[in-house]
Amino acid sequence: MDEYHLCPLDDIGNPKYEFYFLYKNGCCFCKEFIDSLQQKSDIDELAELLAIMGKVDNNNLPQSKYRHITGGKRDRKDVYEFKTKHLRLYAIKKEPDYYLVVAGYKK
Repeated sequence: MDEYHLCPLDDIGNPKYEFYFLYKNGCCFCKEFIDSLQQKSDIDELAELLAIMGKVDNNNLPQSKYRHITGGKRDRKDVYEFKTKHLRLYAIKKEPDYYLVVAGYKK
């Protein structure tokens, strides 16, 4: 049986929402993605991405930085994308006040 747990993402200073990494069987795909970033430009974009996450408050950011993911057979109402020019982090919003950061992607 799979084992899940949450680990707080303390680098984000958002006054309204808390952010957590989702671990499955001791492995966090998003944390592994972040740790794999080596280039200075990627690390700078990651800092920008974390700043965007710190500013999110009830869809107050432009869609070029934060958006609800729609479409597909099972259109979920709780999946969001935080993005910069080349990096993406995907999160599930859990009401009332936290996000589960589950995946990352480099364009």
